[in-house]
Amino acid sequence: MLAQDPNQQIVKLNKGRLLLGIGRPHEALQFLAEVQNAHKTAWRPVAVAYLAAKQPQKALQILLPLWPSADTVVDRIRIGELLLEAYTALGQTEPAEAIACTLESNYPDDAEAAAIAAEWRASQPQQTERALSLLYGAVAKAADDRQRDRINLLLADFFYQNHRFAEAADVYRSPASSNHPVITKR
Repeated sequence: MLAQDPNQQIVKLNKGRLLLGIGRPHEALQFLAEVQNAHKTAWRPVAVAYLAAKQPQKALQILLPLWPSADTVVDRIRIGELLLEAYTALGQTEPAEAIACTLESNYPDDAEAAAIAAEWRASQPQQTERALSLLYGAVAKAADDRQRDRINLLLADFFYQNHRFAEAADVYRSPASSNHPVITKR
């Protein structure tokens, strides 16, 4: 289809997403950079591709104008998640801290926002207790079993990475019924 009409923006967007999905971010950027302004949802794969291609500054250029005025709460939370990744890659903790605080304060009842802030805090020195508190809160706020299992896996991984194996095993017990090989191994 792309060969027939190379100007079809949605086809380029989908080809870029596909290339990104199979781990070829540099090739994906060839298509995504062309369509980043042509489609309202292109910001996300473009930013993800820049991050995967180790170009966090370019991801920030895409995300920062969107952050204050995202169309939906979900978009704002996803933009915050990508901003945290970009700032972390650049070693800029102060703006990342501001994003994490905004996610926590603006969306106190959203499990996804809490989990994203918690993941970032878990990677920061001396923030493990706050990360742990946020993860427990996110589990309690989960909208459904699928989200609860995913956040429980984050919590279990947090314990595992911090060599708190007994606590990790307790949390892994719930989603372990899925027979996922990584969970079973841990």
